[in-house]
Amino acid sequence: MGEEDLIKALVEETDRKVESIIKEAEEDARISVSDAEREMERIKQERLRALHSGLEKRRDMALNRARARLKGHMLSVREEAIEEVLESALKAISGLERERYLNVIEALYMELREDWPSSDGQSAPTVRVNPGDEDTVKKLAYGDGYEVATDESVEMGVVFVSTDARFKFSNTIGSRLVRLRRELETMIDGRLFG
Repeated sequence: MGEEDLIKALVEETDRKVESIIKEAEEDARISVSDAEREMERIKQERLRALHSGLEKRRDMALNRARARLKGHMLSVREEAIEEVLESALKAISGLERERYLNVIEALYMELREDWPSSDGQSAPTVRVNPGDEDTVKKLAYGDGYEVATDESVEMGVVFVSTDARFKFSNTIGSRLVRLRRELETMIDGRLFG
């Protein structure tokens, strides 16, 4: 084998080794690219999940704020409606003819007399009444043996107070409207939120 054959054999061997190195490098590059693509896909999916989760949280927060505003608005409308009903009732009672108004005072007195715990050893109460209603209530209280005292703070109704002032039962249009307010709130809340 001559020098030329030797050089030719070395060149062929070198070409085979270069080709083998190139194939290995291409395979390594293909694997690296494939690994990088999988890693990019994993990162992309992670970011999408994080973005999705963040968007869900923002949506939930927005919904909760909207629900709170709606509930606040509904409560405001409820209060306005109740106030309108109570004002209308008070106006209607205030506008009664004197005789019908005194019938209401008498009914409030009689109802409270029924509820007074005289069977519990309570002595006769003092009946507090507005000065404008004194004459009507005195006629009723006289027959029951109750003392009547005028009180400017009592409006449209009567208040029974025990002699030791431990018990005070109020039956006024104002106290009735307070109870009615609670009943209306419960009824409306049941319809709005129930």
